Amino acid sequence: LVFQSARPSSMVNYFQLYRFATKYELSAIVFAVICAAAHGTAFPLFAYVFGDTLNDLGEGSDNVVDAVSKQCLYMVYIGIGAWGFSWAWHGIFTATASLQATRLKIRYFEAVLCQDIAWFDKISPAELPTRMTEDVTKVQQALGFRVGLFIMNMSMAIAGLTIGFIRGWQVCLVMLAATPVIIVSTTMMGIVLAKSSKISQTSYAKAGAYAEEALSSIRTVTAFGGQQREIE
Repeated sequence: LVFQSARPSSMVNYFQLYRFATKYELSAIVFAVICAAAHGTAFPLFAYVFGDTLNDLGEGSDNVVDAVSKQCLYMVYIGIGAWGFSWAWHGIFTATASLQATRLKIRYFEAVLCQDIAWFDKISPAELPTRMTEDVTKVQQALGFRVGLFIMNMSMAIAGLTIGFIRGWQVCLVMLAATPVIIVSTTMMGIVLAKSSKISQTSYAKAGAYAEEALSSIRTVTAFGGQQREIE
């Protein structure tokens, strides 16, 4: 047997994660992206209409009731649209991510079975179920609800800034002064969370391997009185 040398790990392009999606699922994902973007614009539009409603109430004109009723009707329409768009993108992203995760688990298992014996000397087979579950779960989260949430927030920010510059550009510029601080702090938090997640995944995989080994040989452990050692 000729053993293959371990290849160094490399970062994968995000869009390569969609390689397990069918063309129908990709079409549904595009529709979900549009729905998420529309859902994000609903919140700034609601604030815009609500501001006009307060202006109409402050003017105290004779037709204030008709004007406020019209603005309230607009807010109802925006709320119904936001409700429909939110259900659409949330359901589509969740369903397509689940289907892709199922295919990924199958390919993951097939790839493990194709490895040579030297590969299993470096990675304990008992760690594989834990690693596979956690890795596939992370990919599923990256393809599911969080994608729509990111698109919705980006759309909300763009629409909010646009409306803000239209209604009052001076106040909008003051609010933008805090943007660099928010970006830097969010980036640092993401880096720390990624490192801690990697460390915890390795620890959980090793703990799962030890637990599975102890439970599978529980008769031997009990016979030699090694329960306390396995617990430690």
